[in-house]
Amino acid sequence: MTAIPAGQEVTLHYSGGLKGRWERRKILWEGWCFACQCLRCKSPSELGSHFSTLICGGPGGDGSNCRGNLLPNLDPNLTTLNDVTDYECDFCHSKADGTTVQKLEDQLTKAIESTFTDDIEGLESILDQFGSKFHPQHYLISIVKWLLVNLLGRKPGFANSQMSRARLEGKIKYCQDYLNALDIIDPGISHNRGRTLWEMYSACVFQSQIDFQNQTISKKGFQDSLPNLRQILLEVQRCLRFSEGGSFEAKIVELSQKALISVDEINKFLDMMP
Repeated sequence: MTAIPAGQEVTLHYSGGLKGRWERRKILWEGWCFACQCLRCKSPSELGSHFSTLICGGPGGDGSNCRGNLLPNLDPNLTTLNDVTDYECDFCHSKADGTTVQKLEDQLTKAIESTFTDDIEGLESILDQFGSKFHPQHYLISIVKWLLVNLLGRKPGFANSQMSRARLEGKIKYCQDYLNALDIIDPGISHNRGRTLWEMYSACVFQSQIDFQNQTISKKGFQDSLPNLRQILLEVQRCLRFSEGGSFEAKIVELSQKALISVDEINKFLDMMP
């Protein structure tokens, strides 16, 4: 949950917060007949969440492509729906036409819509194809990562023990990117945060156990990772504790309680090791 100081407005949103700037404002314009002027809509980077940010890709000074953030030049008044004429890189100041950016987003949207939601290879292919053009936390890229987070480690043939190291680390990175965006646009307890944290825990604890078994990390290194894992589990329970009985989220709460006991037992076992 988010603390609300005395005297501050209690607010909600008419449109889902996990949408990009153009999509949110279009819904509000067509459904509620106003052009949103909230702090997030006024921020080119969406308060640092980069939920609508692209990657520049222009020529860099060292011969490589520029990796700066391509951000919208906004009409300061935000009085109309079409308040973006072009985008500008925050590093090299190259510009891109707003129509070009919209076409890129349309291409990514169509790629997502034409891919089965349980097609791991297809979803990974989308990230390979569009990852260099969109910010890692762009809302469309985040949709793909959210799908992968809930498939990797679960789908038959892709259990943690069956995945490559690269895929396992990829899942952890997808979780981190998604949580970084949530910290800004949807802080506090939520269904999305709880489920993402649980998936991150499952991948991280498996990785730590394998590394310890393979002597890639020391006893101290393994033990040092446990407090963070424990904190993740406590946050999972905090986020999902109001879930309806019998739901998938309620099952996660039960599993997280057992996992918490397991983490404490592992710590005690390591304490007894020489």
